[in-house]
Amino acid sequence: MKDCIVLLLRSWKESLLIYIPKNFKLFLLVTIKSALQTYGYLIYHFWWLFLLIVLVDTGCYYPECLLPGSLWVLLNMFLKALFLLIVFMLSRPSVSLKNIHYILEKLYSFGLGALVLYLFFYMVSTIIKYIVVGLVMMPIFVCSLLFYLDTAGLLQDVLSSLWRGVKMYLFNTPFFLLSAIVVLGIWYQVTLLSVYWKYLFFLFVPFVVSYFKNMYVKRLHDQFNLYYTAF
Repeated sequence: MKDCIVLLLRSWKESLLIYIPKNFKLFLLVTIKSALQTYGYLIYHFWWLFLLIVLVDTGCYYPECLLPGSLWVLLNMFLKALFLLIVFMLSRPSVSLKNIHYILEKLYSFGLGALVLYLFFYMVSTIIKYIVVGLVMMPIFVCSLLFYLDTAGLLQDVLSSLWRGVKMYLFNTPFFLLSAIVVLGIWYQVTLLSVYWKYLFFLFVPFVVSYFKNMYVKRLHDQFNLYYTAF
C-alpha cells in the first residue's frame, strides 16, 4: 500500500512537470503540429460531415424538427459521435495513410466498441453532475478511447481500456484536472455567448483531442508497465 501511494505521488509530480515553461512550450508545439494535421485531414476528407452536423443540429429549431423529435435527436447524437471518433482516429499515431479507406477500416474494426464506450460515458454524464462530467469523465473517456484504439478492437477490450483510462487519470490527476478546468471554462464562456457559438468550440475539439493524446502517448511511454500489468 505504501509503495502504491509513493508511486501515485511520484506520478502526480511527473504529470505537473509538463507545466514547466520549457516543457510546456515543447508539448504545446507538438500539440499544435498534431492538431493542424488533424484539421487538414478533416477539411480535406470530412468537411461535409461537419456541415451535415450543423444542418441537423439547427434543423430542429425553426419552426420544428424535420423528423420526429426522438429520431432527430438520435441522428444528431450519431453524427456527433461519428465526428468525435473520426477525430480520435485521425489524431492517434499511425504509420498508415490517413484517408477515407483508413477511417472505414478503423470504423469497421473499432466502431462497435467505441460506440459502447461513448454510450457508457454519455449515460453516466446524464446521471452525475455536469462539473464532474467535465473534470473527471471527459479525460477518462479520452484516455479510454485512445487505449481502445490501440487494441485489436474486440468488445472484451472495452473493459480493459476503460480500466486503463481510469488508471491513467488517477496516476496523472493534476495534469488532467487542471487541463479539464481550462477546457470546461472555455466551454462555459462559449455557451454564454450564443447557441451558435458552440460550433466554434466544436471546431476546437481536434485541438483538445490532440492535446490529451500527446499526454497519453507521453505517459504511456513513461509508465507502460503500469497500464499493461495484470488486473
